[in-house]
Amino acid sequence: MNPMIPNCFVVGAMKAGTTMLYESLNRHDEVFCCPIKEPNHFCSDINQSSFAPYYADELADPLCSTGSNPVHAHASHVDDYDTYIELFKQAKGESVIAEFSTSYLYSSKAAENIFHMNSQARVIIMLRNPIERAFSEYLMNRWIGKESRTFKDAVAYEMKHEDLGWGQKPGLYVEAGLYTKQVARFLAVFPASQVKVLFTDSFASNFQGSMRATCDFLSIPINELVLTQIQANEKKKSKFFLINKVLYMTGLKKKITSIVPNRLKRKLKKFWYSNDTERISMEDKNMMRGYFKEDIIQLEHLLSVDLSHWK
Repeated sequence: MNPMIPNCFVVGAMKAGTTMLYESLNRHDEVFCCPIKEPNHFCSDINQSSFAPYYADELADPLCSTGSNPVHAHASHVDDYDTYIELFKQAKGESVIAEFSTSYLYSSKAAENIFHMNSQARVIIMLRNPIERAFSEYLMNRWIGKESRTFKDAVAYEMKHEDLGWGQKPGLYVEAGLYTKQVARFLAVFPASQVKVLFTDSFASNFQGSMRATCDFLSIPINELVLTQIQANEKKKSKFFLINKVLYMTGLKKKITSIVPNRLKRKLKKFWYSNDTERISMEDKNMMRGYFKEDIIQLEHLLSVDLSHWK
C-alpha cells in the first residue's frame, strides 16, 4: 500500500474531542497527521457553492499546506485528489497516516468514498452526548461571532429548514447529533474490526486508557507523550458580542488574527472574553431530549452499548 495514502480517518463527530485526539496522536512518532486537520476531501455530497460567505472565508488554501514547509490549518475543502495527496507527501514512513475531517460522519457519501480509496483504512468515530454536543457547537458559534440567536430559536429554525446543509447558516445542532444513520454508513462498508467508536465522556474521564486502546487499535506502540492529556479549549463569552460578530462576518477578525503576535493574542483574549461559561437550561435540555430520544435507543442497539446517561 502506498505509504502516502492516508490509512486512518477520524471522522467526527464535530465538537466531540477530535481536536484533542489530533493533538495527542500528532505527538506519536509513528503517526503522521495531515497539516490541515480537516481537509474534507471525501464528502462529495457537500456542495461548496452553497457555503455561507463567512464559512468559505475561514477555510484554508490547501496549496499553502503542501511542500516542504506546510502551513498548519484547521480546515479546508480539498476537491482535487492530487492536491489532497500532496498534503501527505511530508510523511516519512510513519505507519499511521491520519486525517480528522468531522464532515465525514455527517456526509452521506464519505464512508463509501473513503472505502473505495483505501479499503484497509481504519476509522475512528468519536461520539458525545448529543445534547452536550449541540450546545457546545452553539457556544462555539457564539464565541466566534456567527450566532446571535438564543439556543431555542436556533434549534427551532433548524427544525423548520430541513434543507440546511454543512457550511450553511449555523448550525446543525440536531442533525449532526443523530448518530445512528451516520455510524451505520461506516459499519455498512468497513469491517467492524476496522472501526473504533470512542465516547467523549469516557475519553475525558479515562484519557490514558482511551489512548492506550486507540494505539492498540492502530497497531502502534504506547508513547508516553500520547498519554499526557492536553487541556481542552473552553469557549467563553465575548464581552463585546456585536463587535465580535461584525469582525467575524466581515473577515476582519481573520485578518487581524493573522498579523497579531501570539503573545498579544493571549492578552487580548483575556480582555475580550469573560470567564463566565454558559450552561444549557433545563427547559432547553428537555427540548433536546425529545429530539434525540429515539435515535439514542437505535444507537444502543446498533453498537450494543448502554447510553442511558444520555437520555
